[in-house]
This record gives sequence, C-alpha cells and structure tokens, in this order.
Amino acid sequence: MRPFLDQNGICITALVGFMFSFGMANSAWSNGDLDRQFRLESVGALRSIDNVDGFFADYVTHAFESYLSRPGRFVFVDLVSVDAMIRRSKIPYEKLISDSEFLRQIGLSTHADSLVRTQIQKAGSSYYFTLEWLRSPRMEVLAEVHFSLDEPRSEGGFENDFLAEKLKTQLSKLLHELPFFGHVSGRDRDSVTLNVGEDEGIKEGDQIDLATIDEVKRHPLMNRIVDWKMKPTGRVVVEKVEGGMSFCRLVSQESGVEVGRFQKVIRVERSPGGATAGPLVSESEAALGSGSSTTTSPPKLGWVGVSLPVGSYSRSLTAASGSVSNSGGGLFWGGRADAEVWLRRNWFFDLNLGYQAWNFTQNSSSGSQTAASALGGVPGTALTFLFDVGYAVEFSNSFYGPKGWLKLGFKSSQFQLPTSVSENTGPFNLDSFFLGFGANHNFSQVWSAFADLKLGILNSASLDQVSAARSSIFSVQVGVRYSLSHQLSLRASLEYEANGAELSSGTSVSQKMITFAPTFLYMF
Repeated sequence: MRPFLDQNGICITALVGFMFSFGMANSAWSNGDLDRQFRLESVGALRSIDNVDGFFADYVTHAFESYLSRPGRFVFVDLVSVDAMIRRSKIPYEKLISDSEFLRQIGLSTHADSLVRTQIQKAGSSYYFTLEWLRSPRMEVLAEVHFSLDEPRSEGGFENDFLAEKLKTQLSKLLHELPFFGHVSGRDRDSVTLNVGEDEGIKEGDQIDLATIDEVKRHPLMNRIVDWKMKPTGRVVVEKVEGGMSFCRLVSQESGVEVGRFQKVIRVERSPGGATAGPLVSESEAALGSGSSTTTSPPKLGWVGVSLPVGSYSRSLTAASGSVSNSGGGLFWGGRADAEVWLRRNWFFDLNLGYQAWNFTQNSSSGSQTAASALGGVPGTALTFLFDVGYAVEFSNSFYGPKGWLKLGFKSSQFQLPTSVSENTGPFNLDSFFLGFGANHNFSQVWSAFADLKLGILNSASLDQVSAARSSIFSVQVGVRYSLSHQLSLRASLEYEANGAELSSGTSVSQKMITFAPTFLYMF
C-alpha cells in the first residue's frame, strides 16, 4: 500500500492553503463609503458579565458611563433599560450578549454605532478582563484588550477610585486600538473641523495628519476585522480647541485626493516644532506608564509553532510461528512545524508536519544483538502529517479561558528502516482517521497546562509493502505553556504514542514513541 502522504499530502496542504488565503482575502474597498461606515460617533456599554456573581457589573457600568459621557469624540448611548430587559429574559445573560444577531437588534433599536462588551473571569487569585469593541450592525470585533488584576490582600477589596481609573484607562486603550481616532466633521474651503479636542489632549498649533480608509480586511468566519489600509489625504494645523472639537486650517493635501467629511485622524505632531510624530496617546493612557498590565491586541487568527523534539523509539516484531521475536529501538531527534487556524470562536483546524531520525539497534529472541546491530545499527526515520478539524467548548465567558475540545482528523505516518530479511526490518506505513479529546487550564495570566488524547477509529497499515489485516494507534500528550506576550509563547510537552499492526499471516509489529518537544509559538 502506498502511503497516503505521498499520494495526497501535497494536494491537501495546497488546498487548505488556498482556502485560507481565499478566505483571508475577504476585504472591502471604497474610500468614502468606508469612512462613513466607520464614523463610530456613538457607543454604548453593555453590562459586564463575570463568574463572581456580578460583583464587577456596577463598577464597570459607572466607570464606562463616566468616561464616555464626557464631551468629546463619542455620543454615549445609555443601555440601562436594555440591560434590565435582557436580565429579565429566561435566556442566560452571558449567552444573549454573545449572540451577534441579538446585539445587532440592540444596536439598531438604540441607534448605537458601536457597543463595548466586557467579560471578567476569576482564576485563582487573579481577575482577567476582556474588553471588546463591536461595530453595529454586523457586530464585528473592531478591537480587543486584555488585562488582569490581582485580588486585593486587604479585606476591604478593591478601592473604588483605583478600580474606576483602571477601567477607564483600559477603555481608553481599547478605543485607541484602531489606526485612527476621530474624523473630519466638516470642511469649508481651507477650514476643517474635527470631532476630537481637549478630550484627546489636542492643543493649538498641533499638526494633524488625515487619511481615508482604503481597505478593510475581515476574517471570513470569526466576524472580526484583522487589518486596515489607510491612504493619506492631507494635513491640518489646529487653530482653536473648544471642548471635544478642533477648528483647523488645511495646510497640505495629497495629489489627486481631497480632504472630506468622515476622513480619519491618524497622527498628531505636537507643537512647538513637532519634535515627536506618532499615534496620539490620551492623557489617561500616558499616566498609566510602562508598568501597566498587558493590553497588547490579542491574537485573532491562530498560531504557528516550531519545535525540536527528542525522545525514544522502540519496536518489536513477532512472526506467526514464534520463530522470530526481535525488539529494539533508539534515541531520536527531529523537527516539527505546527499551525492552528481559528475559523470561528469555537471552530478551528490544525496542521502538523514532523520528522524524526535515530540509529536503530535490536536484539533477537535469544537476547543477543542481531548482526546489523552488532556492527553499529541501521538508520531509522519517521515522517508524519496530521490534519484535523475541532470544536472547542468554553468553560468560562472568556475566549482565552479554560476550555475543552473535540477533534476529528487524519494522520499519516511513514516509518523507514532498511529492508532486510535477516533483520526482519522494512518500511511500516500507518494511516488513521482519529478522534481527539483535550482540555487546557489557565493557572495564571502567563501559565497554562493542557492534555490531548487521540484514538484511531479507522486505520490502515502496511509492513514492508504487505497490507495489514488489523492496525491501531493511540497517543496522549500533556504539557505546559508560558506566555511571553500575547504573540509569543514557549511550550513544553511530553507525548506517548503506541501503534501497531498484524498481517493476515499472523506476523505483528508494535511501536512506541516517547517524545519531549520544546516549542516556540507565534500567535497572529
């Protein structure tokens, strides 16, 4: 039997790559239309959910209302009556505010351009916050911020002022995650009005760069925006600031385009001299300083990993007559590449390609080394390909919290040993459709542990090009992961795999592999 990987592996990999690249090309173009669509003039804050009996709900509501109600870029939409109606529903509140269609109706009925959704998960002695900014009516995720707070040691709990300021600061960060803030609210010849002012720290003499949204890339399944392309249109200088508005004079305009309404503010150059140019940072955000909790934009699409596995390989072969019973093995080294792509909040797929090599020695049934082993052994290699589709079940309200999963996948393994009648060695190929089960648990903001089990349910194998009558495969993997940042992680895992096959003649082969794999993960 020819191995499946030789026949179809390249085709499957190419097909998956094409599907992914096609999906990621789900973009929208049109400068003026996109500027209007993303004017984001009004925002409402949904009542938060947590796993501590709603302890944080009032704190979050009051802090966000205080921040968003001040004169400035946004019109605050009060959702108190809406939240009260939702809580009277027989459907759990956490399910309702996770339903995009339900939230779409809220956005339409309240005329809110966007909503802020907050989820809080207590794990151990820490509280993990997730803030999401959703755009109406699609309720696509514009931006997301994560941060954590340690449980206070004092019996009095969190101080009101501390918690309120922390929430306001993180909300400010969320609203500044986009590549723009504010827009042109009006233009009359060289006079340009912006809907940002004192609330964003803008002062007279500041020079502001404007741009139009040239392209928006959306994840095809996860209902979130993953990339923006901005096209510069011009520059204005601030002549007067009144509350949440800036009155400016147009000083330059890009060739072939005109500064117009709803175009975006992308950069501020401070006066005098414009020594520092860059995205605007609000005063509350600047006050937080570099010692704040992590709020980097979290991964949106999945991850890729590279590992250098090491471990042990063992093999035993028994002839039907019992005249031959060889067993042996070796220590191996190798390389492996992994990838996981998140199709939706709960759906994902995995790809894996691995290679191992070792020096194989064995003993005969008498306990003495075989001839080849006495001369130093023979080379052995393994090449594996894996693809699966999975569904994750969340045990908390957080996408990044503890969860379990179920997978259905295919694995093809090719074990190569030199063909030798005297040594009873040769190639062993095993293809398997498997079921997978697993779970992970977060012990802290940076440490987590996981376990994963795979059981072959439909297998086929060949030994030295002779098809097997029966075959099996089973593996279990456990490990820990340390997050260096939202994008970078280190993972260490230990995996045990047992597989085997029996020919119609009665000859059987069984193999075991124990693998330790340090892995570098990049989330994207």
